[in-house]
Amino acid sequence: MAPSEVLLPFAATVDTRVLLVPLWQVLCSWLSNSPNYEEITKWYLGWKSMFSDQVLAHPSVKDKFNEALDIMNRAVSSNVGAYMQPGARENIAYLTHTERRKDFQYEAMQERREAENMAQRGIGVAASSVPMNFKDLIETKAEEHNIVFMPVIGKRHEGKQLYTFGRIVIYIDRGVVFVQGEKTWVPTSLQSLIDMAK
Repeated sequence: MAPSEVLLPFAATVDTRVLLVPLWQVLCSWLSNSPNYEEITKWYLGWKSMFSDQVLAHPSVKDKFNEALDIMNRAVSSNVGAYMQPGARENIAYLTHTERRKDFQYEAMQERREAENMAQRGIGVAASSVPMNFKDLIETKAEEHNIVFMPVIGKRHEGKQLYTFGRIVIYIDRGVVFVQGEKTWVPTSLQSLIDMAK
């Protein structure tokens, strides 16, 4: 089991200073003694590689690693007059830029995954709850109001299937509900249909 797997459950509850402060104290001591910045970069990346992306994404862990980058940047910036390894300032600046870009890309990827998951759930819900046609809408409303809605077997009017909606006989033509009146078929609204059927 990797150290990051052990630390993940505790990342939210343990103060990461307890875990990482000793490392940063070593880093500060090392930086104050004419260090080899290539070794420091490898050391930093080595420690960071011991943690999973999930642990590294935790705000307190991310803050501590960013703090280490800041410490390294201050060290190369403050040694302006002193001898410094050639390219150290540029290498540390590049490391900082690269690490922060990785953080940004990881966060963007997480946000994109969350948005895709929400969209998938939204599409699934929308697809299952939105009626495909007017007959499906009538069926949905009948279910919501506990009204029996079913076809009348073998009965048609002008080639259109007749249905019972509660105790009322109806047919549907081009998105319009027609209710059987005394002598003729009368178009009606869905709400009126529900009211009549109760």
